Amino acid sequence: MIDRPSKNDLPAMTEFLPARRDLQLLNVGHLVPATFWKTSRSFHRCHELIYVTAGTYRVQLDDGVRTLKPGTFILYPEGCMHEPLLDSEPLPRFFLLQWKESAAPEHDLRALIFQDDSKRILTLITWIWERHPAESPEFQEALRSLLHAILFEMHLLTVQTESAMIDKVRVHVRRNLTGALTLEELAEVAGKNKFHFTRLFSETTGFTPMKYVQKVRVDTALSLLLNTDLTMKDITRRVGYENPFTLSNLIKREQGLSPREIRKRHREKEPQRD
Repeated sequence: MIDRPSKNDLPAMTEFLPARRDLQLLNVGHLVPATFWKTSRSFHRCHELIYVTAGTYRVQLDDGVRTLKPGTFILYPEGCMHEPLLDSEPLPRFFLLQWKESAAPEHDLRALIFQDDSKRILTLITWIWERHPAESPEFQEALRSLLHAILFEMHLLTVQTESAMIDKVRVHVRRNLTGALTLEELAEVAGKNKFHFTRLFSETTGFTPMKYVQKVRVDTALSLLLNTDLTMKDITRRVGYENPFTLSNLIKREQGLSPREIRKRHREKEPQRD
């Protein structure tokens, strides 16, 4: 499963945004690895982007093996440990883009995978490939501008992907409120490992995943309390708790009143029916 990034990754991708820092383009190529290439677990002293144009590219990262298809690319930040796996047929064809930057800020060392549906990233990399190396200062600046554009496009992809992922998790929670809704389950829905997912979700929503589940359960329970005649036992079951006492305590902690008092006050305020 693709470990898609969020705007809070690395963190928030802001360290890769084109703030007109001094970027140094090191290398660009369109490659087909040979079967005799030897690969090992390693890292680079630069940022590296691999954009798959044909075949299947597989890589071993700290949290598992990732598989990339054409139109997908991976960003290895400087210092990111990884091991390409040349064990698929046909062998992949990919663009390789490497760059450094002066006075680079501290950054996360996780690789990020993106899907380039618009093909804008592919177009930008192709332009760089066709024009590299640039001899004149004007063309060198033009290539740096194209690299800045790639970083900005990655930021836009990050924001779009994050929003879709968060919405997917929220819908899953509301549709499965009677279930257990474990952290592992929500991380699987998001397509991320649970530690990465917890950080991303918390920074985006202001709640940890399980605090969000609790909030939705309590909010739903309050709605049922005010708008139905269901007993607390029935409400408890409908929002995924086993013990009505647990739910009652959560409601009282949030509202300052017991469920019985909340329902009583609500009905006292309702207009009398003829």
